Amino acid sequence: RVWEDVILTNVIAFDVRVYDPAARPFVPPTSSTTLYPGDPGYDSSTSSSLARGAFVDLGWRGGPPMLKTTFLTGTAPPAGQSLLQVGGLRVADTLTTGTLPVPTYDTWSLHYEFNGVDDDGDDVIDQGTNGLDDNADLLPDNAPEYETSPPYPVPLKGIEVRIRVFEPSNQQVRQTTIRHTFERK
Repeated sequence: RVWEDVILTNVIAFDVRVYDPAARPFVPPTSSTTLYPGDPGYDSSTSSSLARGAFVDLGWRGGPPMLKTTFLTGTAPPAGQSLLQVGGLRVADTLTTGTLPVPTYDTWSLHYEFNGVDDDGDDVIDQGTNGLDDNADLLPDNAPEYETSPPYPVPLKGIEVRIRVFEPSNQQVRQTTIRHTFERK
């Protein structure tokens, strides 16, 4: 094999989740098992006295993406939700294509702000780095002037990787979960 390394065989599931401090665990009234977003039977509409915070898939509530311009002008996700629960941010012209990408976290780059292309289709090129106050808020080259934005413009607080493997010799499934925090203590 060239350019291929096998690290683990018989992998049947591989899941990467991020920590959402607004995610609320749920305990069904007929059970003592705590459920988290993504678990079968999870009900996000029922309030819980449990502490907030859980590892979740991006867009775990499955809401529609917010327009970048709406978010940057002060409209946040619905009350009680974090930006990790909705489909992320999109610039207006990407919604007209009819296809939305799978929720993806991107560490981002400001390359789009100085690439010489009108990425947001407003007939102004690179207004996020042109040294001018294009939106008359007395602040040149600030976030509302950027032509585009990362889909989730929030820092990650932690990551979880789950790997499920089938063991053919004893016909069992094993799961390993690795978690890492990005916050300093």
